Amino acid sequence: MKRLLLLLCFLCTLSCTYAELIRLRSGQKLRGEILVCDADVLIIRTADGKRFQFPMQEVETIEQTEQQESDSLTTFVPAKTHTSARKVALRLSVSGGAGCSDKDNSGGAMSAQLAIGSSNLADKRIFLGGSIGYAGVYANGKAHFLPIQMLVSIPLMQGQHAPEICAALGYGVGLKDSRLKHAYGGITGQVDVHYRYQASQHVAVLTGVGVRFQQSKTSQKETIENIEYQQTVGCVYIMPTLNLTLQF
Repeated sequence: MKRLLLLLCFLCTLSCTYAELIRLRSGQKLRGEILVCDADVLIIRTADGKRFQFPMQEVETIEQTEQQESDSLTTFVPAKTHTSARKVALRLSVSGGAGCSDKDNSGGAMSAQLAIGSSNLADKRIFLGGSIGYAGVYANGKAHFLPIQMLVSIPLMQGQHAPEICAALGYGVGLKDSRLKHAYGGITGQVDVHYRYQASQHVAVLTGVGVRFQQSKTSQKETIENIEYQQTVGCVYIMPTLNLTLQF
């Protein structure tokens, strides 16, 4: 009788295995063996040998459960749980600093822009999108522009909190120039160095410094000895700025 009880206990031990139960924020579940688990990524291997990788921000809980071998560990479709594909995000940026024109005039400068694009290209947290905004330069008079740009922001390190370099290039439409009636915009661009702090799953705060440039042309008329002349004057503004960016 004792031998029979020992045999039954041995068989029960063989038929039971321990696996981690992963609950995702999407509501889906996955069981398997954890291969890598750190602050940034979770890699798990299911009973059929497949491996799946998830950003830690998508993981709700990790639990150890006892499971019968006859119970399939892949009762759902794991491919649908990997949601770290490209995501659409909004970036709102506000910056201010000083502007200096090519005519050795300096003064204040400020800008604001709204960008929309993909926030996780190649699963590397690369942001790529388009932006539109406002830029005001108070060097050599007051000039106002509407910059329309393509923007890319690339993290220098992987992780939730990391430095990034941001670059943008486009055209700044001239809105108004206090010196002259007719103002024309030109090429505009910027280079920024940010530090990204991932405040939550859907919100990131970026702070940093950068340099912006804005090409401008103005048309003016002068009357000399009853003869009217019209000329076009070019100017380039360089604007070192401090900036704050929120990404949703």
